[in-house]
Amino acid sequence: IDNGRGHVAVLRAAGITHVSLGNHEADLPLPVIKDRLNELRRRGKVTVLNSNVRGLGRHSHEMDIVSSSCGKIKVGLIGLLSDEHGMFRDGTFRGLAIENVKQTYQSVVVKVDMMKNADGIVPLTHQTLSADEDLANWMMEVQSKVDGRGEQCGSGGVILGGHEHVKMHIDNGTVQIVKTGQNCERAAIVDLNFHPTTRSLENTTIHFEELDERYSPCPVVESIVNKHLSALDQLQDFVAF
Repeated sequence: IDNGRGHVAVLRAAGITHVSLGNHEADLPLPVIKDRLNELRRRGKVTVLNSNVRGLGRHSHEMDIVSSSCGKIKVGLIGLLSDEHGMFRDGTFRGLAIENVKQTYQSVVVKVDMMKNADGIVPLTHQTLSADEDLANWMMEVQSKVDGRGEQCGSGGVILGGHEHVKMHIDNGTVQIVKTGQNCERAAIVDLNFHPTTRSLENTTIHFEELDERYSPCPVVESIVNKHLSALDQLQDFVAF
């Protein structure tokens, strides 16, 4: 109805720092998508992660490096959009090619190994659980092939997934898959624990926090939500003949 303006306004006001693309962004025309991505990025508010959809240029980043509070550990965040058959009607993101998810991950690992600019890589994905499980297995295979510092680039690790509308946590003993579900009903608190000397990832802990009545609504975010919902209220009073 509002071409994603309300969605963007809430994300900016809520303090979200990183987002990645999903399949429903493609419900909008490409010029509108670029406008919304620019609004997200304005004044450095939100970083749009997009590692495998080519053609968005300055509207997104292939990877963003974030640091621990002490500054010693650096993690690369990447965004991977599903390349699964049937996810998009024509197999593209509004005409833009979607590159292979697993090959894109491998390419990022190789770059990080060459540049030595991150101690781990965390993918933000938007694909089905089965595709995430396939990626998790691929991550371990790729990591085992990389020597030296690159091998430390995620001994196990985590995939922060989307697409499914329900809570999911898959732990196969190596790469964990975390999906919080829909409608901001809960948050996932993910701790990546690195060795202080080798800077290799030792373990990952996951905690789900239900965002229930214990948490009071943010007045600023609530006012933005109510403003954009008012458009729906007006439509309820509209009768078409």
